[in-house]
Formats: sequence, C-alpha cells, structure tokens
Amino acid sequence: MPSTKPEDHYYQEYSEYAKNVRIWFVAYGVGGPALILTQPSLYNSVLASGHARGIALAFLIGVLVQILTALLYKAAAWNLHYSQERGQGQPAPWAKRVERWYWIDVMADIIALALFLYCTICIFHILRLRLQMPAAA
Repeated sequence: MPSTKPEDHYYQEYSEYAKNVRIWFVAYGVGGPALILTQPSLYNSVLASGHARGIALAFLIGVLVQILTALLYKAAAWNLHYSQERGQGQPAPWAKRVERWYWIDVMADIIALALFLYCTICIFHILRLRLQMPAAA
C-alpha cells in the first residue's frame, strides 16, 4: 500500500527527476560517440585533432559514473526493501547511509556534466578549426 505521508510526494518527484537526468546523461554519453563514429568527416577531424582519446575516455567515464551510481542506489534500495518491507533481518548500515547521502547523486551529476561539457567544447573547437581551414585544391 503506497504511503500517504506528504513528504513521500517530494521524494517520488525527486526520484523521477533523478531518473530522467540519469537517462539524459547516459543517452548523451552514448549518443555523442555514436554521432562521431557515424559521421566520417567528424570522425576524421576528431581523430586528426589529437583529442580523440581524451574525448572517448570522458564520454566513457561520464556514462560509467552514472551507471555505477544507479547500481549503488539499486543495491541499497533492494537491501532496504528486503530487510524492512519483507521483514528479512536488519538493513545494512551502508544501505541506510547511501539512501540518506544526497551528495553521491550530486557528485555523480557534476562529474558527468563536467566530462560531457569537456567533450562538447572539444568537438565544437575541432569543428570551428575545420571550418576555418582553407579547402584543399
């Protein structure tokens, strides 16, 4: 039976926003490299720039941070559900802490945002330089 406490509404709303932000970050972190890999001229420009490895690592780490954070919260939520709602023992202290620590979510989002901004700025810089280059005769 769903809780009717007023504060539960705010947590449900927060949970939806957190889920949507995570989905957007993962989509951007996967879509960015997919766009680069499927556009030969963009791919060649990124490769020739010398920044391809850094861009690829930043996209990968940004996605991994979001996935690992989701897995951590999933494990904590399962532990709390299993122990409290199913009456199967006491919840693990780490799970209680994870559920209370908002800073984990904030740090994961800041890290992913910073990494994806780095990638985006690098790619725009590479494209700007490519547009400024004279066409080969």
